[in-house]
Amino acid sequence: MDRVSFSSLSSFLADEPCVLIRKNVPVSMLTSIRIGGNAALTLTPRDGGCLIRLLDRLSHAGILYRVIGNGTNLIGPDAGYGGVLIQTAGIDRISVSGTTLVAGAGVPIGRAIRRAMEAGLSGLEELYGVPGTVGGALYMNAGAFGRTVSDVLRHATLYDPALGRSIGWVALRFSMISLIRRAIRSGSSGISEKAAERTTVPSRRIAPVR
Repeated sequence: MDRVSFSSLSSFLADEPCVLIRKNVPVSMLTSIRIGGNAALTLTPRDGGCLIRLLDRLSHAGILYRVIGNGTNLIGPDAGYGGVLIQTAGIDRISVSGTTLVAGAGVPIGRAIRRAMEAGLSGLEELYGVPGTVGGALYMNAGAFGRTVSDVLRHATLYDPALGRSIGWVALRFSMISLIRRAIRSGSSGISEKAAERTTVPSRRIAPVR
């Protein structure tokens, strides 16, 4: 695909001060493996609402995009990426409500676990040391030492640009794989966690948010 034309995004981005905009960023600097050429445009929304508006704009304009978290174990093409890379690092709010930890897609897993421990909550300790973000952990149902994210996840809110609305999932001891398969069967083409103070899960061309 040719390098993306930014003209269709310029006016939108001008009205979105919540987006950090960078051009020609080496993908190698955004991933743990440190491989990959330049990304034509890298956008970092600072909250979930901003991410949703951005995904809608890109989807309606037919602009190629990918959503990434910390870029853990991702390999970028040597030739670079001609579309838009969206990082969830800015969707990093975290809070505790009773016995529930609420985290955005961009929250590092280690930080989420430390916050839970500070609040006297347990259940995620086995995952300490697992790299990546909450969004990525949900996407792959990360696990270690017999414990997986799905064992402790209560609820996840996803956003599907194809439908233009959020999708809530109650998740008690569910299989993350079947969640993703159900999302794909329903016709979702790009799912991204909602930024409204919820944990997020992505599917297919998914994007973790909050």
